[in-house]
Amino acid sequence: MIEVVYDGDWPSACMGRLKIFDGPELIYDKQYCCHSSGRVYLEGDPDEWNWVLEDGDLIWDDEDASQFSVEIQEAVKDKLSEVHVCCGGCI
Repeated sequence: MIEVVYDGDWPSACMGRLKIFDGPELIYDKQYCCHSSGRVYLEGDPDEWNWVLEDGDLIWDDEDASQFSVEIQEAVKDKLSEVHVCCGGCI
């Protein structure tokens, strides 16, 4: 049975540690391996700029991810979809 554990949380969700277990065996353990697809930007006149924050998804961004089965990649995606992210927490 695959179990995915992620301890990142808003406002710095991208800075969490991702662990993947296959039964009792820890098969992946890495921190800072995710990023947000959200973004932050300024809009309007430079004299009256407004900050715009767009929520995004938390994405497993590690070159090692492709070595894992589709089942494991989907389990990670499902787990990360539970985390509220944007691109504004680190600014």
